Amino acid sequence: MLVKIPLLTMYVFSLLFPLCLWNNVKTPVPSPYHKYHLRITNIISGIAVVCLMFLDIAFSTKMVILFWKANLLGISRFYWKKPYPRMAVMSLPALFGTVGLFLLYREWGLDAGLGLIAGLLSGLLLCYSVYTMYLGHWYLNVPGLPILHLKTAVKTFAIVIVVRLIYLVLSLCISSVWVRGEPVSATSFLMTLDGFLLFVPVFFGVLLPLVSLYFVWGTLEVKSTQSATGILYVILIAVLLGQVGFQYYQIRYALNL
Repeated sequence: MLVKIPLLTMYVFSLLFPLCLWNNVKTPVPSPYHKYHLRITNIISGIAVVCLMFLDIAFSTKMVILFWKANLLGISRFYWKKPYPRMAVMSLPALFGTVGLFLLYREWGLDAGLGLIAGLLSGLLLCYSVYTMYLGHWYLNVPGLPILHLKTAVKTFAIVIVVRLIYLVLSLCISSVWVRGEPVSATSFLMTLDGFLLFVPVFFGVLLPLVSLYFVWGTLEVKSTQSATGILYVILIAVLLGQVGFQYYQIRYALNL
C-alpha cells in the first residue's frame, strides 16, 4: 500500500496535468509558462514509470505505460520551443495513459470502473491545485500579466471541486464496505472508528479547498494576486492530504470515493 499510493498519485498527476493548459488556450499565458508544465510532467512521470518497471505487473501493462511515456516525451520535446502547444495534440498522451491506468487498476485489484473515475476526479483536483498555485506565483515573475488568467483558472478549479463533491456524496449513498466479512453501507461505515477517519480527507481534500477558493476570489477582486497565491499554497497542501486519504480508503476498503 505504501508503494501504490505515491505511484498512483504521481501517475494520475502526470496523466492529467498537461490538460490544465486547456484552461488558457484562448488567451495563452506568455512563454515560457507552458515549459514548466512540460518539465514537471515529464520529471514526475519519469519517476513513476521507472518505479513501475520494477514492480511485479504484467509485461503488456508495462509496455502500454512505456508507450504513454514515450508519446508524452516526444510531444513535449516538439512543443518545447513553441510559443504554446496545440492542445488537441498535447491531449493525445492522456488517452494512452488512461489505458495504462485502467490496466494498472486491474493489476492491483482495484475497481477499474467507478474506482478509475474517482481516481481521475481526485487527480484532476490535485492538478488544478498545482496549476492555480503556480499561475498565481507566475504573476510575481511577469509584472502586468492580466488577472483574467488566474480568475479563469480559479473558476475552473471551483467547478472541478463541485463535481468532485457531487460524486463524493453520490458515491457515499450507493457504496458499501466489507467489514468483518459482512457488507455495510458507506454511511454506516462512517460511524465506525475506521470510517470516522474518512472525514479527514473529505474535509481537507474537498470542503476546505472549496471554502478557501471563496477567499481566493475575494483577493482577486481587489487584484491582490500575492495574497491569493498564499491561500492557493494552503489549498495545495490540503488537497495532497485528501488525495492520500482517499487513495488509502480505495486500496484498503475498496471505497471508490
